Amino acid sequence: MLPWWMDNARAKRRTPGLSRSVAGRSKAGRRRGSRGLEKNRDLQIEHFESRLLLTSGPQLISIIPNDGSLLLPNETVHTAPTQLTFRFLLSAGETLNPNTLNGIELSGSGGDGVFGNGNDVPITPGYIGIDPAQPNQVVMSFSSPLPADLYRITIVGNKAEGNALTDNGSPALTFNGGQDYTQDF
Repeated sequence: MLPWWMDNARAKRRTPGLSRSVAGRSKAGRRRGSRGLEKNRDLQIEHFESRLLLTSGPQLISIIPNDGSLLLPNETVHTAPTQLTFRFLLSAGETLNPNTLNGIELSGSGGDGVFGNGNDVPITPGYIGIDPAQPNQVVMSFSSPLPADLYRITIVGNKAEGNALTDNGSPALTFNGGQDYTQDF
């Protein structure tokens, strides 16, 4: 039943959910009005900066001795390793630059357990290279097991030092966003 103030003629013209001004316009008029809104919408699109993921260069995931365990910081290793595998996180299409693998350094404390006092011993590996089966892994092998000592692994990321580990990108991204990483074991 209609209210007393609305007759049947008005009820037929009125479309539910639309205001009187919209209901009174023709379909063509409504379409013309919506085109004007689309033009305004185009002008109001916000442009975002381009997104680059993992732009800090290669990141170290883990160091694995030849016994298959994880080498944790300041961990005492009871079996002298003959090989260390460095596993890196690389972004899609990124590869390590094999010419910069000298940015992975190993040194011994010289038997006194203290680094930086002048008697540190740089350890030259028998082999260091990228694993052909796993291009995100670098294998460092020694000609003989390491003698009992405290060792420090340094992965150089700072280009100022001259031997930073980088990827093959253009421009090349340095390890760890340009920050060195050290781990004693």
